Amino acid sequence: FDYIMLTHEMLKQIRDDAHPIAKEAYRNALPIAKWLGHPNTFVDERNFLTTNGDWAMVFRVNDEHYARLLDSWEQYKQTYMILQGENYGQVIDPDTGVTTSEGQSYAMLRAAWMNDQYAFVAAWLWTRNHLQHRLDDQLFSWKWQDGAVVDSANATDADEDIALALIFAHRLWDEPEYLAAAQEILDDLWEHSVVKLNGRYHLLPMHEESADKWSGYLFNPSYLSPASYRVFAAVDPKHDWEALADDSYEILEIVGEQAGNDSGLPADWLYLDKKYGGFYSAASYFDRPVDDFSYDAFRVFFRIALDRAWFDTPEAQEYLSKRGEYLAGQYETYGRIPATLSLDEPPTDGNRSLSVDTGYAVALSSFDPAIGERFFAEFVDAAYDEEALAWGGRPNYYDANWAWFGTGAFRDILPNLWELNMFNE
Repeated sequence: FDYIMLTHEMLKQIRDDAHPIAKEAYRNALPIAKWLGHPNTFVDERNFLTTNGDWAMVFRVNDEHYARLLDSWEQYKQTYMILQGENYGQVIDPDTGVTTSEGQSYAMLRAAWMNDQYAFVAAWLWTRNHLQHRLDDQLFSWKWQDGAVVDSANATDADEDIALALIFAHRLWDEPEYLAAAQEILDDLWEHSVVKLNGRYHLLPMHEESADKWSGYLFNPSYLSPASYRVFAAVDPKHDWEALADDSYEILEIVGEQAGNDSGLPADWLYLDKKYGGFYSAASYFDRPVDDFSYDAFRVFFRIALDRAWFDTPEAQEYLSKRGEYLAGQYETYGRIPATLSLDEPPTDGNRSLSVDTGYAVALSSFDPAIGERFFAEFVDAAYDEEALAWGGRPNYYDANWAWFGTGAFRDILPNLWELNMFNE
């Protein structure tokens, strides 16, 4: 099957195992259109519940790549999420015992893309009830450990991803409160974390007061998410999200030009000058290296890939292709690409990272699909364990997330759910 037309009667027959082949196909399918009739119509298709026939849906049966995302999502929930009790929906990194707003946002996005309403509700409610308690805004404290918030500062990559997940969930399951919650987040995100310098909008990595370092701000290029901003523009016309999306490309080019080599890659963290809008080293504000392209910066490839996939943005393809050309040179020369790339000298050695490799694969494929496919097969596909339904050997929370997101971006199978066809009569 390629598609399933789901109706009241079909759902009942699938539930009753009258069509086992259709049931298996439906289990491995995601919605592309929904017609919902009378306001009192109730349908919970994932649990085969429906009260009447005043609705219809079309599901597209997943290919093998989608199936891998679905299988590994089910395994991820078992490994990293609390699935019962009062902390149902909390995501915990087992290596540290820490829960972050970032981790909660990842779970919400993945649940939306997998049409997993119950996991989404659980992750959202835990996030809202435990992390959304800042005094002056509706943004999220970023760190929770041992039953309490241990750092109340927000992280804007999580804030924007939570807002996007809520918008997707509103579209998927027709829940107006999700849209209202997203709009509150977007209001405060723009008010407290977007600044205009030198004629360009910049998304700061946290609340302006926290990012402020006297004559400048801390800045993280990998938080820039043009695709999300274009979705935000559709639901929040009060703020100029389209301008932020466009300005993000100018910022990434400026940052890339500062690399001492010809990579055009951004550093993990930077210092943004308030007066002139220039970027400088942020090393003095961290107790770890941040001047290189590494475990933070690779995420820019994922976010830019979504803008290309969802909106066919020329700047997105150009950005990825140029960086892919540089990375292809490293791959062909050394047979691999280190997880950390110095922006001042060519790489000679270094550790690999599955997470970072997924970002490299996306950029390489943009430059040359054959090189990208070869790299992906060698370093990402080869790391997937078909029996464990997970990437890598020992469970690694960061890799489990980014191998999943990176695979979705590489295969171009993470849709813009805001464009899901919803018809309400």
